[in-house]
Amino acid sequence: MNGQKIIQTQNPKSKDWEDTKVLPHTSVKPGFYYLDAAKLPDRTVASDGQFVHKDRNFLYQQCGKHLVKHELSAFTNPPAEGTVGRVRYQKGKASVESLKSVRKLKL
Repeated sequence: MNGQKIIQTQNPKSKDWEDTKVLPHTSVKPGFYYLDAAKLPDRTVASDGQFVHKDRNFLYQQCGKHLVKHELSAFTNPPAEGTVGRVRYQKGKASVESLKSVRKLKL
């Protein structure tokens, strides 16, 4: 990975994974994040964790060992990748409370 963020998609015909984007380093911990396995959040409870990726439609958050994908349209001002926060929903809109670090979270 060499300090870069590599976005891959699976080719529907060959089923091989292909690099679609190579982006500069972010403050997200290096590793593999399987965004295709992310689930929509339970909007009745808060989601705590680091925001690991943002695309055209979703904001992905690492919540413990699971990934949650929040609809980007629910945010007035979505948080930056690499930041840590608590997402709560009220009347269909998401609000983010900034948290200092992942270590303080009860994971």
